[in-house]
Amino acid sequence: MKETMLSKDIFLHLARYNQRVNAELFEILGQFTDRARRRDNGAWFGSLHGMANHLIVADLHWLQRFKPVFAESVVLNDPRLSPAGLSWKQDFRENFEELQEERKYVDARLVAWFAECPENRYGDHFQYTDSAGNLRNAMVGQAFMFLF
Repeated sequence: MKETMLSKDIFLHLARYNQRVNAELFEILGQFTDRARRRDNGAWFGSLHGMANHLIVADLHWLQRFKPVFAESVVLNDPRLSPAGLSWKQDFRENFEELQEERKYVDARLVAWFAECPENRYGDHFQYTDSAGNLRNAMVGQAFMFLF
């Protein structure tokens, strides 16, 4: 195992911060009408709803990438974290309130994942396939940073 400067405390702090910021983001998004959230504003993900959807899909993809490395993980084996048909090309949840609830659930699972993951595994190396279909090599602890 390769030594790292990464620690469980850092990732738990980041996961809790991420949880808080996402809650604040969704509180603000909730003040918009559905039409305003879905209006194409020329951004990379098309709309505010598209951006919020993308953030959840990205987190779910990353959690799925860690699953083969940590097959024993209670958190990563949660079937709700591996929904059928997960895709960048469609809304994960059409309804904003359902999307907001999903965000809360995924954030809680991220906190639980960092609490569960053994720190002595942060230096382990693994392979995953990125969203473009390319095979990548990464160190676990460094790949965690992509979640934030």
